[in-house]
Amino acid sequence: MSRYLQDGMVTPLTSVEGMSVDLAGDAAAPPPQRSLQPPVPQDGATYAAGTTSPPLQYRPKLYQAMASVNWRAFINDDLGIFRDIANRLAIAGNRGIHKAITSTYMDSAGPNASLYTTGYANKIITANGASSNNPPLNAQGVSDAMKILAGMRDSGGDPILMQGRAKLWYGPQYVAAAQNLKRSLNMYLTQEGGVAGTAQPGMFVNVENWLMNDLDLVMDPYIPIVSTSKPGSWGLTIDPNSLARPSVEFGFLNGFETPQLFQKLPNTQRLGGGVDSMMGDFYSMDQDTKIVTVFGSLQIDGRSTVASNGSGT
Repeated sequence: MSRYLQDGMVTPLTSVEGMSVDLAGDAAAPPPQRSLQPPVPQDGATYAAGTTSPPLQYRPKLYQAMASVNWRAFINDDLGIFRDIANRLAIAGNRGIHKAITSTYMDSAGPNASLYTTGYANKIITANGASSNNPPLNAQGVSDAMKILAGMRDSGGDPILMQGRAKLWYGPQYVAAAQNLKRSLNMYLTQEGGVAGTAQPGMFVNVENWLMNDLDLVMDPYIPIVSTSKPGSWGLTIDPNSLARPSVEFGFLNGFETPQLFQKLPNTQRLGGGVDSMMGDFYSMDQDTKIVTVFGSLQIDGRSTVASNGSGT
């Protein structure tokens, strides 16, 4: 799968009076041109005007989970515990897909180092305009995340308008914090429009909870499993339906959008009779079942997402 994400082609809006006389008065003059450019920095690389940018590619891979139950287990299964093999395989398939999605934007040290970079300026740190470095999930941290997103620019230096909804994603440790933020009725501010005090409180501003209005909560239980050293990581990602600049892509092979179940054909039969499905394989007497899916993933553009590793440093 190849993806081509490029900025440019359309020239900046320019006053006709500012053009040369020949260009402004000659209807046959060629229009000014602006090269298509890949989003920079993409993987930390920049490309000169007129050069060909490489496509962003990924290849789907085949994944499977298997279960094998011996004939003796079926015969002695008075409680019917082996009747739900299909459900167990489906759970394993869905878990594998979920972990693979998390691994696309997370790594063992927190937000994935290839997606959240200094070049993209998408880390929630003071160098990018946050009030503190890598804050835990709280109201100030979400405010800082929004400010960093609002300041993103494309490769031509123009602002990327972050309109529409965004996903606030986090791990299990922030379940209560996220729900409290989402359901809070008011916020009292001595910053971001209020005046902070010293010994005594400064000027409070009492506002409605606008902060969470356009955010959808996404609790990802695999964050602490993938990000073992920074389990408190969290971030904001613009919904790709709101902005045609996805941060990551996760794709399935046609026909495998949902995992598929398969069973090995039994090859045991009684003399003079038909195949006995209960007997399974002729040699092992096992019944083999598996679930198969084919998918791949790709990091595309880090300027539609911001993240914190939650460490406070």
